[in-house]
Amino acid sequence: MQEIYDQMWQNAVNKYQLNEFEYDQYLNGKIDTRRGITLLARPTKETRHKIVQFLNEFSDLEPDQYCHPESDLHITIMSIVACREQYELASVQQYREAVQRTLKGVSPFTVVFEGITASPNCVLIQGYTQDESLSNLREGIRQEFSNNQLEHSMDTRYTIKTAHSSVIRYRKPPVDPAKLIAFLRLNKDRYFGEVKITELELVFNDWYQRKENTEVLARFNLNV
Repeated sequence: MQEIYDQMWQNAVNKYQLNEFEYDQYLNGKIDTRRGITLLARPTKETRHKIVQFLNEFSDLEPDQYCHPESDLHITIMSIVACREQYELASVQQYREAVQRTLKGVSPFTVVFEGITASPNCVLIQGYTQDESLSNLREGIRQEFSNNQLEHSMDTRYTIKTAHSSVIRYRKPPVDPAKLIAFLRLNKDRYFGEVKITELELVFNDWYQRKENTEVLARFNLNV
C-alpha cells in the first residue's frame, strides 16, 4: 500500500506546484443523480474526531473546499455497482445474500490510519491493514459476483488495493496553493488512530457517501 500512496502523493504535489488542481463540478451546483451500491466500513468515533480536527484546520486555510462531514467518513471495502447516472436499485435481497456468503468465516480486521496522501482532485487519509484479511475479503467478493447473475461494475475505474478514506475534494482554485502544499506536507505523517473493523454496511449511495443520500441495505457483523 505504501508504494501506491507514495506515488499518488508525488504525482499530486507535482500537479499542485503547477497549479493543476482538478475541480469537482458536482460540488459546484451541477445536478448529481449518480448512484451505486457499496460495501463499506466506518472509522471509530475517536478516529473520526481526529480526522475532523484535521479537516477543521484545513478549512481555516481553504474554506471553499469540500470537506467530508463526520457522518460521511468511511472506508470503501468494495464498490459493487460504481455510481452512475440514473442507476435504479433492484434485487436488494439478492445483493444482501451474495455479500453474506462472502463474509462466512471472515474475522474482524484492523486498519491503522496514519498519514495523508493526495490526488489532483482530493486529499485522502492513508489506511494500512496488518495482514491480508482485507485483500482476501475483496477477492472473495469478486469471485462471488463473477459466479452470479447480479449486475456489478467492480474494478472498472481502478482495482481497489488500499484502505484509504477520501476526506477533502477541491471545488475551487485554492486561496494560496503554496500554503496548502505546506499544510499538507506538515501533516504528511499525522496519526489518526487504529480501527478494529467488526461491522460492514451494504449501502445504496451517491458519489460522496452523503448521509442524506445513503440508504443502508444491510449491516453485517464479522465473526468476533
